[in-house]
Amino acid sequence: MIQTAFILAAGFGTRLQPWTFQFPKPMLTILNKPVILWHIDNLIKNGIKNIIINSHHLKYKLKSLVEFYVYEKLQLEDLKLTILEEGQILGTGGPLYAVKDFVNEDNFFVINSDVIYQINLHDCAGFHVSHKQISTMIVRNSDKKELNQVYTDSHQNIIRVAEISFDNSKQYSKINAFTGIHVINKKIFEYVEKDKFQCIIRNVYKSAASNGCIIKAFHSNEYWIDIGDIQSYKDLHIDWMQGKFVN
Repeated sequence: MIQTAFILAAGFGTRLQPWTFQFPKPMLTILNKPVILWHIDNLIKNGIKNIIINSHHLKYKLKSLVEFYVYEKLQLEDLKLTILEEGQILGTGGPLYAVKDFVNEDNFFVINSDVIYQINLHDCAGFHVSHKQISTMIVRNSDKKELNQVYTDSHQNIIRVAEISFDNSKQYSKINAFTGIHVINKKIFEYVEKDKFQCIIRNVYKSAASNGCIIKAFHSNEYWIDIGDIQSYKDLHIDWMQGKFVN
């Protein structure tokens, strides 16, 4: 089982302003618990022993909260926590350059901090490891056009994400939505540049695909929601009241 996870938590949370003027987005609460602590608890339940978090916007608040929770409240001796403080925003791909120094296994998870999910990470890891490719993006059914649409062929190989093409020679057979969860092999570090803003899909995956790497898609229809804007943040709590989301 994969035991390392990297949580992307450095963004400004502009779609959640004015709330994020005072707190970084991962500190907003869901059912009275800050989102970042929900992620930590969920990762621990899924067997993760090494958690890496990047930070930038109001990073001192995030660092203080997370370190108190892990070191003072949980007091887990077998959990390794690393908080990377970025001097500048590096996107979703740029932070991977620093992450490589803290990944001590072949594969690891990368998870957006603004998604809440009940996807079985063991299943995702098993699929990724068995296919032996550089990355697996977790996808699901969705009719929301604003989500990154993932186009796959009949072998679950990703040939396009939104307008970003990985393989122009193939026709797609399915369209799904990206969940913001990846399982990645450490070979990905070959395509990440130091101290440079990079999108993990547009820059890192595109470069890897240009060099013959295959990006896979793992499909899950378990509960998932992107809470990156005010309406979806409200929707999560409605889902909980209706029994769709079990905390």
